[in-house]
Amino acid sequence: PATVFGYDAFDIIQDAIDIVASGGTVNVVAGTYYENITLKNGIEIHGTAADLCVIDAAGSGTVVTAIDVDSTTLLQELTITHGSTSAGGGLNLFNANLTMYSCKISGNTAIVGGGMYNVFSSPTLYDCTFFNNSASSGAAMFNDAASFSTIGSCTIVGNTADEFGGGVVSRDGSSLTVISCLFESNIAVIGGGGLYHEMSPMHIENSAFVNNSADWGGGMYIVESDPEIINSIFWGNTADSGGGGILYNNSVFPIVLHCTFWDNTALAGSGIACSSPEQSLPSTVQIINSIFWDGGDELWQNDGSTLIVDYSDIQGGYAGTGNINEDPLLMEPASGDFHLQAGSPCVDTADNAQIPGYLTTDFDGRDRIIDGDCDTVAITDMGAIEFNGKYMGDFVSDCAINLLDFSVLSASWLINDPLVDIAPFNADGIVDITELRIVAENWLTSW
Repeated sequence: PATVFGYDAFDIIQDAIDIVASGGTVNVVAGTYYENITLKNGIEIHGTAADLCVIDAAGSGTVVTAIDVDSTTLLQELTITHGSTSAGGGLNLFNANLTMYSCKISGNTAIVGGGMYNVFSSPTLYDCTFFNNSASSGAAMFNDAASFSTIGSCTIVGNTADEFGGGVVSRDGSSLTVISCLFESNIAVIGGGGLYHEMSPMHIENSAFVNNSADWGGGMYIVESDPEIINSIFWGNTADSGGGGILYNNSVFPIVLHCTFWDNTALAGSGIACSSPEQSLPSTVQIINSIFWDGGDELWQNDGSTLIVDYSDIQGGYAGTGNINEDPLLMEPASGDFHLQAGSPCVDTADNAQIPGYLTTDFDGRDRIIDGDCDTVAITDMGAIEFNGKYMGDFVSDCAINLLDFSVLSASWLINDPLVDIAPFNADGIVDITELRIVAENWLTSW
């Protein structure tokens, strides 16, 4: 049953919400609750684990409704499922700044916003998963009417839209911020397999768009907007017509900075395509410090759009300052490893001046500007992930793995040395056999 601090247990979550005062908490014990709930401002609802605490609308109406609530209103560790309605099968927000942590929104349907529909709302979601939701548009989420949504470390996977936005739709002045998220295997029949964004600001950083598909804009479809797309990966997205990775349509002025596009496919513009009705509204696209490879016909436009490409590795070549046309030598891109190999032509060949001051790390969260070729000059790399020999065992930064590095490893053996503690990723607090294996695997490698 649902429980409230200071009250007896309830069998229905809504009964607990109704009785607790603002600032209170409803603790939900493991179980499936067949009901539709309406949130109250300032109430936190905590499940024990999303897989164990399920709110199921049984195909009737919206699962969770939030109206006039602020960011102190919280959902955490819950599964929201089997909602079915015209707008917002899983959640419907109006003037609501709901906060959500570690929730699963799955198996919901609607005409718009299968998983979530936001109007005049500014929700913040962290570590949430949208899976197997469906809608005509915005299968996972639909941001409408000046909604300002922030999603971080979320997974949007396997959602399907009959029209636009297999993953997310954002339009009508709605700002969208996406940080460290995965959009994978989402489908939109018309446009924006992963994401459809129209006439709104958008910032995407450290995110991946993988195996999404649509007729136009397999990974992303952007209309009349000025998005920033930074430190992100577009891999294996498909468009039957144009823009395997991204389609820009109607006077778009985006910046694509430090991104890696790999093995995206489309009839025109496997990486990026620019088009507009009757070719009358051209875009200006800036592509900087990025990699476009293994798709063929990477950049395309048919409406007089201007693609300003600098310090990027473009398969087939592209005019601009500092561009190259060389195999980027990625580690194992077919398996999703887009790290640069030692000796990659993309190492230390991008432009530091193009990087905004706040951008100090790469897709992995590691330092963005380092000296990757040991010439004593720290220059950033092309692509989403910076090469750093330290993570191969080059602790003395001389572009070789040898006895000098082994000596450093030995001196730090079985202690917590952040400069040497390189494995597993993000460190485990001790220098041990995991670091030794990395040094052994790369022994006597030089570049």
